Amino acid sequence: FALVFFSRCSVVRTESKLTALRFGQTKNDYIEFESVDISQGTTNFSVCTWLRNRLHGGYPQDYPVMLHYTGYYSYGFKFGSNGEYNEVVGSNFKLKDKFNIPQNQWFHVCWTWSTGDYTTRVYLNGELIGSGVTEQRELRSGGKMTLGNQGDTIYDYHALGGDMFKLDIYSKVLHQSEIKSMSSDFCSFTEKRLTSSRIVRWEDIVMKKRSGNVTEIP
Repeated sequence: FALVFFSRCSVVRTESKLTALRFGQTKNDYIEFESVDISQGTTNFSVCTWLRNRLHGGYPQDYPVMLHYTGYYSYGFKFGSNGEYNEVVGSNFKLKDKFNIPQNQWFHVCWTWSTGDYTTRVYLNGELIGSGVTEQRELRSGGKMTLGNQGDTIYDYHALGGDMFKLDIYSKVLHQSEIKSMSSDFCSFTEKRLTSSRIVRWEDIVMKKRSGNVTEIP
């Protein structure tokens, strides 16, 4: 189904820079930017993206990191592409048994968290698959954000080694209905209706400087 959705997206994707990115399998293949302002999302946030794990060179690794925001000490978050990392403010839980996605198939995943109940919730293809209670503290704004590896310890075994599309961070806990809408169509522009709460935008990410083998894909 991914090819059909890409075909329907092609014109809009080119004009709006909504291209997908392919990350290589080494520690050199990532995107990193400093002093990220997430001040509006330190007490409530959601991270949503499309991912595709690729089958070559033995990937996936055991510990692929899709997104790492270092925050300040343990006041950040880290998410992976195979359920190994669902970490917020230093508290992690694993869902590898739920991330049973075939190789080379696009899937949609969202993480939400709030100081209202200090609970991280994970949604895979629009469905809630797990949750975990975290430490009771807020995120810290102004930290470093890394896509495709772990920001503080760059290693080959943390390499994403797969594809990413439309990663956005929101300053609110998205409702499951909103997440379902995003996951129902590869070209869904639900995120456009949530512009006021998008604090990190995919169209800005794809314009960032890339390290190593990170390329746009059709």
